[in-house]
Amino acid sequence: NAVIKKKKKIIAIIPARIGSKGVKSKNIRKVKNLTLIHRTINQLKKLKLINTIAISTDSKIIQKIAIKNGVWCKNLRPKSISGDKSYTFEAIDHVLKQIEVKYDYICEVQPTYVFRKSSTILDCLQKIKQKNYDSLISVSRVNDTYHPNFVIKKKNNKYKFKKSTTLYSRHKL
Repeated sequence: NAVIKKKKKIIAIIPARIGSKGVKSKNIRKVKNLTLIHRTINQLKKLKLINTIAISTDSKIIQKIAIKNGVWCKNLRPKSISGDKSYTFEAIDHVLKQIEVKYDYICEVQPTYVFRKSSTILDCLQKIKQKNYDSLISVSRVNDTYHPNFVIKKKNNKYKFKKSTTLYSRHKL
């Protein structure tokens, strides 16, 4: 397969703002002696398919962690796209407009998911490259949610992915 033979460039972007209403400074909180940022960086560094790791943040503390660990974090994210009403795609777009790296795929990795395995990221990256998908999202079954942005239904052994008719950040709830 020509798609697999051609080496695709992958940039992994970690959106990590400092402000949090629920858990103050959660992205620099430690779990088993490592901050959430360190855990995510370490996971991504283990994956040979990732060519570039970047962090989008509004925090000088997180920026220092990124740079110390060899992760791109040139400019802080502006406050205008770092608040409770901001969307993740704005943070990603901010990185992509600044970084001088060519890429074929963007991999967004949230630092707050501490139970994620490196193998999950690897499986997704391999699947998207092998199948030549234009996008892929990992999901978990949730029986009840107060943040219904996406709906996935199974019918006749096929999955239908549908975006909710409302677009809002969870903070507006």
